[in-house]
Amino acid sequence: MLASEVPDPLNPPVKPPKSLLSAMREFFVGVAIGLLEGQDRKGKNRSMMIHPAVPKSDHLMFMRWVKQTKEDWRTILDDAGHPRREELLQEFQESTLGLMKTYSCEFTFDEITECLLEAIESTAIQELNTREKSRIPSIDWKGEYSWILIGGIGLDRGFTVEGLTVSYMPRSTGVGNADNIQQRARFFGYKRGYLGLCRIYLTTENIDAFTDYVRHEESIRSSIRRHLEEGKTLKDWRRTYFLDQKLQPTRSSVVLLEMYQSRGKGGWIAPAHPHEDSEILAENRETANAILRDLDLYEYAEPGWNEKQAVPAFSDSIRLADFLPYFGRLRYKWPDDNMEHSSLMLMLDRLVAEEPETTCSFYAFSGPWSGVDAIRSLNDEQPAKIKNLFQGSNARTNYPGARALISQRDVTFQLHRYNLQTSDGKRTLRDVPVFAVHFPDKLIERVWIER
Repeated sequence: MLASEVPDPLNPPVKPPKSLLSAMREFFVGVAIGLLEGQDRKGKNRSMMIHPAVPKSDHLMFMRWVKQTKEDWRTILDDAGHPRREELLQEFQESTLGLMKTYSCEFTFDEITECLLEAIESTAIQELNTREKSRIPSIDWKGEYSWILIGGIGLDRGFTVEGLTVSYMPRSTGVGNADNIQQRARFFGYKRGYLGLCRIYLTTENIDAFTDYVRHEESIRSSIRRHLEEGKTLKDWRRTYFLDQKLQPTRSSVVLLEMYQSRGKGGWIAPAHPHEDSEILAENRETANAILRDLDLYEYAEPGWNEKQAVPAFSDSIRLADFLPYFGRLRYKWPDDNMEHSSLMLMLDRLVAEEPETTCSFYAFSGPWSGVDAIRSLNDEQPAKIKNLFQGSNARTNYPGARALISQRDVTFQLHRYNLQTSDGKRTLRDVPVFAVHFPDKLIERVWIER
């Protein structure tokens, strides 16, 4: 479905979109097949769901279109000499051929054609909202075999659509609450027996939202599975999951837990307070030394760069799976730094799981460890942060600046090591390692973690 086929409240359309007519043809063909198979005599149903946005004016518009289209097609098919009959049958035949690609059917199109008029005439159309009543009407599923249901909130949650085959959703994702989007997914469920007849009409925005939601659920299940495999109970499970940056888990009023969410967009990510706690600092320094000692690294510099700008240890072909065990050892005193590091590990683990041979780039810049004097100052905030972590550009030496030294394809890690001076100049912290990570936009994901 094209985004242009979503009704514009400021400029409402005057005729039904082509995608709606296509969806109705596929639905009626499915109803005819069901009638030929005797599904109606088995107490089964066939349904089509039209799920526009909340305004009832939209529901009424689609209701009129569906009723008018149903009546037009009934009139045409009931008149063997109607001038539009051959054209309409040709359109129905194209819809049938499309369905036959996914549904094994023993009937010919001629047999289906003989049942089309009955399929259209016997289909009930119901608007589901509170336009004329104080409550949304219920459906007498046993009263009719096939239904077309049109509604907004009434179809959002807590409503079962029996025998749903065609879903048509001319709407946006709204405010982006993931639980609402999931509850609109009436096309999920137990449909194996007639899955080949199922068709879903969505905008690209909704397709992306539902795809991201499936990945979100898979990440939660994976997190729980790993937790239980470690012999732990759900009571001790720390909630961690991926969620697209355009979505929120639910309404903020019902989130009782305090959650940390990572930034969810590409660029540089670095801890705010990596210099706190001397014991942790010593451990992180040893991790940095282990990387320099164990990995195959070499010097990197461009023509014109000076001694401080040259990178003593570099590689753009390290397997991410080999680098992660080192990166995973890092610890921080401040909770948000640890939360951020946990979210990075989740994203990086996922990249490795999806592509085990993916590589990363690593830059270890000059500093006290390499015999180069490198000093940075802390600001006077509490807790203090490092001023100007990244070395700036220098046009005279053709140095682009540390921020610009990235891979456009893979994740980039940078190791900065400085002597840090407190804002009053009275104290110096020696050889502080700071790991910064750069994600290209296409690789970044947003992670939510229970604090």
